[in-house]
Amino acid sequence: MSCSEKDNDYGSLDFDSDTFVVFAETSLSVNELVPEPIAVEALYAASSSSANTISVPFTITSSNAVEGVDYTIVDNKTSFDFSNGNLSDVIYIMPIDEFDPTGNKELTITLNSNSVTVGYPGAVANGNVAVLTILDNDCPYTLQELGDATWSGSDNSTDGDGSFTSQIETSYGNDAVFYFERIAYGWLEGSYWNEPVVTSELVMADFNTTTGTITIPLQDLCTTTYLGDLQAPYSIQATGSYDSCGETITLNWDLIQNGAILRSLTETITK
Repeated sequence: MSCSEKDNDYGSLDFDSDTFVVFAETSLSVNELVPEPIAVEALYAASSSSANTISVPFTITSSNAVEGVDYTIVDNKTSFDFSNGNLSDVIYIMPIDEFDPTGNKELTITLNSNSVTVGYPGAVANGNVAVLTILDNDCPYTLQELGDATWSGSDNSTDGDGSFTSQIETSYGNDAVFYFERIAYGWLEGSYWNEPVVTSELVMADFNTTTGTITIPLQDLCTTTYLGDLQAPYSIQATGSYDSCGETITLNWDLIQNGAILRSLTETITK
């Protein structure tokens, strides 16, 4: 629905005398890892003859969230602004991923105004408070735990019959290095490419436990055969991430042979 359509909808409401401002939704939630801010909308209910240009301030309180640490208000907006031709307004709140398992954060957003009623008219001013829950996406883990895990998943190939089942294994060695093995093997050994792996290398990964990011520099991966003939060695390079609460690793890899990228695919595995 366009803004103009929304204005027409709200403008068609008829109130005898009361004008008031309420939140469109009083309970909202958002993951702290979202790429875009969440919109919190307020509505100005007024008859066509009583709608004025008004500004309704709001306050945000929280027992466990700090502005600038856990969230920001886009453009530092401090009020909802309305007029006869604009009966809805939004503020945008952007969660900040602090990369620590600190739990969900709750923001209480309250409308404040002396010039117009906030909340639905009546003894109890429902609608003048909205609660936004920022969902923590960080759960505690260790690399040893991930290295000992069993994983399953698939790639996003469109070759042949489509995606291939992942065969990735992980380990965390005594050398304090995180290793992957069998990246891209689902595709290599699958029905489309059909090259059995004959020698397999452990692939070293830089696993940042603060940000959950994974970097795999270019290195040897494996050798294969095709119809019994030994093929040129394969190399791999990749970037990725670990969703600690979803217990999911996503790897965006380049499979390289003879210095050229043969395939670039995404492989997703879950504990």
